[in-house]
Amino acid sequence: MMSRFLSHDQTKADLTEYLAQKTLDYNKDSSQLIITSAAGHTRSNKDVDHFPHNNHEEADTLMISLGVAVTAHFSRNVEMTFFSPDTDVLVLLIANYDVLPRNTSISMTSGTLHIKPIWTALGPAKAKALPALHAFSGADNTGRFARIGKLT
Repeated sequence: MMSRFLSHDQTKADLTEYLAQKTLDYNKDSSQLIITSAAGHTRSNKDVDHFPHNNHEEADTLMISLGVAVTAHFSRNVEMTFFSPDTDVLVLLIANYDVLPRNTSISMTSGTLHIKPIWTALGPAKAKALPALHAFSGADNTGRFARIGKLT
């Protein structure tokens, strides 16, 4: 019964919107800038002029876009942490590190990864090319490329 309840798109959307609002309510007096995006509305616990209009259907690219916008508005000398279990977000963070705060990290199921050491090891050119490689070899919706698939 519960699995059918959670499988409905509207239930997921309502739950996401509820959790986003509760996150902002809980962090209303926090010194940290908290940004949530749910049901087409991007909100923050701080007075940020506005967020850029977006047409992102994927949360992955929306998170990166908002991170870049906030960085341009404030400074690269802040700490920014993304919360996502998705390797697509990690790949996008590495590729866009040059326009994100110097202290950018991602909190994943396995732990927190700092982006700078990975970006530095790859170098700017390889980091920018990483999403293309990931699309062929390991993206969530790529089964195979040239009859070769992921081992997992």
